[in-house]
Amino acid sequence: MLAVDKVASISPLVLTDDNTPPASGQIKLRLVHASPTAGPVDIYVEAPGTDTTGVSPTLTNVPFKAASDYLAVAAGSYEVYVTPTGTKTVALDSGSLALSAGQIRTAVALDAPGGGTPLTAIVLKGLN
Repeated sequence: MLAVDKVASISPLVLTDDNTPPASGQIKLRLVHASPTAGPVDIYVEAPGTDTTGVSPTLTNVPFKAASDYLAVAAGSYEVYVTPTGTKTVALDSGSLALSAGQIRTAVALDAPGGGTPLTAIVLKGLN
Protein backbone atom coordinates (compact mmCIF):
# COMPACT_ATOMS: atom_id res chain seq x y z
CA MET A 1 0.00 0.00 0.00
CA LEU A 2 1.16 3.51 -0.84
CA ALA A 3 -0.08 6.71 0.80
CA VAL A 4 -0.68 9.10 -2.11
CA ASP A 5 -1.85 12.65 -2.81
CA LYS A 6 -1.30 15.87 -0.93
CA VAL A 7 -1.51 15.67 2.87
CA ALA A 8 -4.94 17.35 2.98
CA SER A 9 -6.41 14.64 0.75
CA ILE A 10 -4.09 11.69 1.35
CA SER A 11 -5.51 8.28 0.44
CA PRO A 12 -4.31 4.69 0.16
CA LEU A 13 -3.31 3.18 -3.16
CA VAL A 14 -3.49 -0.58 -2.75
CA LEU A 15 -1.34 -2.59 -5.14
CA THR A 16 -1.54 -6.33 -5.62
CA ASP A 17 1.90 -7.86 -5.96
CA ASP A 18 2.61 -10.73 -8.32
CA ASN A 19 5.65 -12.49 -6.93
CA THR A 20 5.61 -15.38 -9.38
CA PRO A 21 9.09 -15.56 -10.90
CA PRO A 22 9.57 -14.06 -14.34
CA ALA A 23 10.60 -16.27 -17.24
CA SER A 24 14.25 -17.25 -17.48
CA GLY A 25 16.47 -14.25 -18.25
CA GLN A 26 13.62 -11.80 -17.62
CA ILE A 27 12.63 -9.28 -14.97
CA LYS A 28 9.19 -7.94 -14.07
CA LEU A 29 8.75 -4.18 -13.71
CA ARG A 30 5.59 -2.38 -12.61
CA LEU A 31 5.27 1.41 -12.94
CA VAL A 32 3.13 3.58 -10.64
CA HIS A 33 2.11 7.23 -11.15
CA ALA A 34 1.92 8.70 -7.63
CA SER A 35 2.60 12.38 -8.37
CA PRO A 36 -0.54 14.45 -7.67
CA THR A 37 0.86 17.51 -9.46
CA ALA A 38 2.09 15.89 -12.69
CA GLY A 39 -1.18 15.27 -14.54
CA PRO A 40 -1.40 12.36 -17.00
CA VAL A 41 2.00 11.11 -18.17
CA ASP A 42 3.69 8.98 -20.79
CA ILE A 43 6.29 6.52 -19.51
CA TYR A 44 9.29 5.22 -21.42
CA VAL A 45 11.34 2.16 -20.41
CA GLU A 46 14.46 2.34 -22.54
CA ALA A 47 18.16 1.61 -22.70
CA PRO A 48 20.16 4.14 -20.66
CA GLY A 49 20.79 7.39 -22.54
CA THR A 50 17.95 6.92 -25.05
CA ASP A 51 16.66 10.16 -26.59
CA THR A 52 12.87 10.02 -26.12
CA THR A 53 12.27 12.15 -29.22
CA GLY A 54 12.96 9.13 -31.41
CA VAL A 55 10.87 6.48 -29.63
CA SER A 56 7.25 5.83 -28.68
CA PRO A 57 6.27 5.63 -25.01
CA THR A 58 5.96 2.23 -23.35
CA LEU A 59 2.80 3.45 -21.59
CA THR A 60 0.66 6.42 -22.65
CA ASN A 61 -1.71 8.80 -20.88
CA VAL A 62 -1.15 7.23 -17.45
CA PRO A 63 -3.35 8.99 -14.86
CA PHE A 64 -2.49 9.81 -11.26
CA LYS A 65 -2.89 6.74 -8.99
CA ALA A 66 -2.53 4.29 -11.89
CA ALA A 67 -0.29 1.24 -11.72
CA SER A 68 0.73 -0.68 -14.82
CA ASP A 69 0.62 -4.42 -15.14
CA TYR A 70 4.03 -5.99 -14.67
CA LEU A 71 6.13 -5.57 -17.80
CA ALA A 72 8.26 -8.61 -18.61
CA VAL A 73 11.55 -7.47 -20.11
CA ALA A 74 14.99 -8.98 -20.59
CA ALA A 75 17.37 -8.52 -17.67
CA GLY A 76 19.74 -5.60 -18.23
CA SER A 77 20.09 -1.88 -17.68
CA TYR A 78 17.14 0.42 -18.25
CA GLU A 79 16.24 4.06 -17.77
CA VAL A 80 12.66 5.14 -17.04
CA TYR A 81 11.58 8.52 -18.39
CA VAL A 82 8.30 10.24 -17.50
CA THR A 83 6.91 13.03 -19.69
CA PRO A 84 3.64 14.96 -19.64
CA THR A 85 1.28 13.10 -21.98
CA GLY A 86 1.85 13.94 -25.62
CA THR A 87 5.16 15.74 -25.06
CA LYS A 88 8.80 14.73 -25.14
CA THR A 89 9.74 16.99 -22.20
CA VAL A 90 11.31 14.70 -19.58
CA ALA A 91 9.86 15.46 -16.13
CA LEU A 92 11.54 12.48 -14.48
CA ASP A 93 14.63 10.50 -15.42
CA SER A 94 15.31 7.49 -13.19
CA GLY A 95 18.95 7.26 -14.15
CA SER A 96 20.34 3.87 -15.10
CA LEU A 97 18.71 0.91 -13.34
CA ALA A 98 20.61 -2.40 -13.47
CA LEU A 99 18.05 -5.20 -13.26
CA SER A 100 19.17 -8.82 -12.87
CA ALA A 101 17.30 -11.87 -14.12
CA GLY A 102 14.56 -12.96 -11.74
CA GLN A 103 14.02 -9.56 -10.12
CA ILE A 104 10.56 -8.11 -9.54
CA ARG A 105 10.49 -4.32 -9.10
CA THR A 106 7.94 -1.53 -8.75
CA ALA A 107 9.04 1.98 -9.79
CA VAL A 108 6.98 4.81 -8.27
CA ALA A 109 7.01 8.39 -9.62
CA LEU A 110 6.54 10.95 -6.82
CA ASP A 111 6.47 14.69 -6.23
CA ALA A 112 9.58 16.28 -4.76
CA PRO A 113 9.78 16.34 -0.96
CA GLY A 114 7.40 19.15 0.03
CA GLY A 115 5.40 18.70 -3.20
CA GLY A 116 5.64 19.69 -6.85
CA THR A 117 8.64 19.44 -9.11
CA PRO A 118 11.23 18.22 -9.73
CA LEU A 119 9.66 14.79 -9.73
CA THR A 120 11.50 11.95 -8.04
CA ALA A 121 11.17 8.17 -7.96
CA ILE A 122 11.70 5.17 -5.75
CA VAL A 123 12.18 1.57 -6.80
CA LEU A 124 10.62 -1.05 -4.53
CA LYS A 125 11.83 -4.63 -4.37
CA GLY A 126 9.56 -7.66 -4.54
CA LEU A 127 10.19 -10.70 -2.37
CA ASN A 128 13.27 -11.72 -4.35
